[in-house]
Amino acid sequence: MATQESGCACNNRVHGSPLVYNIFTALPHTNRCTRGKEVVSWTDEGEMVFSAFRAFFLASFCIQRLLETFANRPVVKGDRLMRWSFPMMTVIHSGVFVGSAAEYFLVKRRSTTRSVLSGWHCISFSLVLRNIAIRTLGRYFSLHIEIRQQHELIQEGVYRYVRHPIYSAVVLELISVPLVGNAYMTLAVALLVYMPMLAWRLRREEEAMVEKFGGQYRQYQERAGALWPKWSAWHRN
Repeated sequence: MATQESGCACNNRVHGSPLVYNIFTALPHTNRCTRGKEVVSWTDEGEMVFSAFRAFFLASFCIQRLLETFANRPVVKGDRLMRWSFPMMTVIHSGVFVGSAAEYFLVKRRSTTRSVLSGWHCISFSLVLRNIAIRTLGRYFSLHIEIRQQHELIQEGVYRYVRHPIYSAVVLELISVPLVGNAYMTLAVALLVYMPMLAWRLRREEEAMVEKFGGQYRQYQERAGALWPKWSAWHRN
C-alpha cells in the first residue's frame, strides 16, 4: 500500500529518480488516485514558481497596455461621445488586475493547470486580436467613441467578421486575467460591473455609426457580428 509520502503507484513511476523528482515537483501533475477521478494540482514549489511568474505577467501586461494606450499614432480627430466612459472603464479594468492579484495572494486556493492554461491562451489570443484590429483601423483607431467628418467604414480584415473586435479582445482580457490567478470572485464581480458598461457604450457606438452611415452600416450589421462572428459570415466564405 502506498504511503502518504509516496502518494500512489502512478506518482512513484514518474518520480522514480531524485533528478526526475526535482524536475516534476515544480510542475503541475495529475493525481489519478482520488476515487478514480483526475485531479490536476500544483505542488508547493510549483506555486512559488507560478507566483513569481504571475507577478511578472501582470507587470508586463500592464506596461504593454500603458504603452499601447499612450502610443503616438497618426489619427483623424472627430466628435467624441460618452467621454466619461473611457476613464470609467479604465478604472474598472485596472481593478480587475488589482483584484486578481489580491485574491491570488490573499485567498489560499490551489492553482489548477486547466484554469492557468485557459487564461494564458485567452490573453495571448486577445493581444493578437487587439493588435490586428488596431493596425486594420489605422488612423481611425480611437480609445473613445469618435466619429469623423470624413469617416471611413472599415470592413476588411478581422472587421469582415466582427464589428467590434477590440471590445472582443477586452472581454477576453477581462476573463483571462482572473483565470490565470484562479481569482473567481474577481471574475464574477468584473463581469457584473464591466459588462453592463461595455454593453451601454457598444449600443451608443452602434447608434452613432447608423447615424453616420445609414443603410450601409445596417447591411454591415446583418453580415458581421458585434463581438463574435456570425455563422453566416463563415458559411459565406
